[in-house]
This record gives sequence, C-alpha cells and structure tokens, in this order.
Amino acid sequence: MTTIALATCSKYPALYADDQPLVHALAREGLRAIPAVWDAAPPRDVDAWIVRSVWDYHLRADEFLAWVDRASATLPFWNDPALIRWNAHKTYLRDLVGRGVAVVPTLWADATHQLYLAAELRARGWHDVVVKPAVSASAHRTARFGADDRAAAQLHCDALARDGVAMVQPYLSSVEGYGERSFFFIDGAYTHAVQRQAVLTHGFEAERPAPLVEPSAAEMALCLAVLRALEVAPLYARVDIAPDDDGTPRLMELELIEPRLYFRECPKAAERLAAAIAKRLRG
Repeated sequence: MTTIALATCSKYPALYADDQPLVHALAREGLRAIPAVWDAAPPRDVDAWIVRSVWDYHLRADEFLAWVDRASATLPFWNDPALIRWNAHKTYLRDLVGRGVAVVPTLWADATHQLYLAAELRARGWHDVVVKPAVSASAHRTARFGADDRAAAQLHCDALARDGVAMVQPYLSSVEGYGERSFFFIDGAYTHAVQRQAVLTHGFEAERPAPLVEPSAAEMALCLAVLRALEVAPLYARVDIAPDDDGTPRLMELELIEPRLYFRECPKAAERLAAAIAKRLRG
C-alpha cells in the first residue's frame, strides 16, 4: 500500500485533530497516511510527503527549508518545495503586489533600510498599525500599536529589522466584526471558507472553531487573482482576506505551507484533497 507521510511538529506528533478527516479520506483512496515529525528521524518506506501542521517551522526556518530539500529530493512532496521556499518569507506579498494583487499596504525595513515610523505613518494617515517579522507564524512577535504608541512601535520595528525583515501594516478594523476570512482551494478548485477571530484581539488558539461563510464576488475575484499570480499551481492553498476601510477586499496572507484547513468544518474538503493526492500519485 502506498504510504503518505503527513509532516507535523513535535507538539502534535500524532497529527493535529483537524487533519484526522484527511487520514480517513486517504484510506478510502487506498492510501495509508502516517504522522511524521519533520525534525525527527524520517519514517521508512514512505512514498510521498504532504506538509501539514509544522507549526514551529518559522522558529528554525533555514533548518526547515533544508529538510524540505532533503525530503523532496527523491519523493513526491506537496506543496511544491519552490512554493514553500517562496511562501516562507512574507516578502512574497511584495511579489504579489508586483503581479497586480490587492495586498494590505505594507512598509518594509531591514538592516540596510530603517523606517522612521512617525513620519511614514503620518504621511499615510495610518493610526493603529501591526508590526511583525517577515518570517513568522501563529502571530509570533506580532504586535499592534496605537497612534499614541509610536515610540514602542519604532523600537519593535527596529528590533525585528536587526534580526531580518520587519513589516508594518495598517490594522484593518474589519477583522473585529466582519472577521478575517479564509478561503480554501484544493488543486485550484474552491472548497469552503471560514470566518476567523482576530488573533491580536483574541489570541491564537488552534482549536477555536470557525463558522462557515460564503465568499462575496469581490472576495472570490481576489482569491482567483492570487492563484493566477502563482508560478506553480499549489495542491492546497488558504487565502486570508479582510476588507480595508473602503470595503475593498485585501490579501492578508497566502498560506501554502502549513495552514489549518478546517476539515472538521468541511469534511468534503478532506475528501477533495485525498482524491487530488491520489490523482497526482497515480498520474
């Protein structure tokens, strides 16, 4: 029987619960799925890799990407390693802007380019802002600052820039009510969408349920524009969107590495992914 290794992290050595529907769906396709902690000894007799809940990769990004290269050298590996490497650094947002995608406006800083936030934010009329590193997940080192916290925002931005690349974005108040919405695609086909609570207000909680929602025409158009802008078609993709102050949908994040796919909210999506994996392996 063909064996699929579902890459996970040491916190979830038996897989995160949301991925269990995928295990069962793969079994119905005649495929055996086993958990495999990415930075542990690799399992034997594996026929392919699917990246799932590797939710510590950003803490050792170089080590993780080296593992991706090793694991994908001789076996099918999804998402495609080139997509994973590109998506691991949030400067991919800058690439997407260049390809015509409506992304949340972003300022960038690094060791060679310092931002002077008070002047930059005043010129743009930004009040509350989010400052975060370009390599991050689960809101790691991400902070929100109000108009009276410019000094603290500057210190945080400078610290992140010393370590790599810092990002500054306006805080979209729509995430408090309308919510940040995640739209899911398997092999390019839309499957479902959920409304997620604002992480910076409610904190990151992997187990928090999320209600299913229907995309607006504008949101779907943005999702499709994002997918068309990719150089490699992803097996799975999560597109995170929130409206700006004018109501225009903006891309917050494109998750191609380890997104929670909310299979418990939409089991049919797990079936779709299992069928897509089986098709790729057999084709």
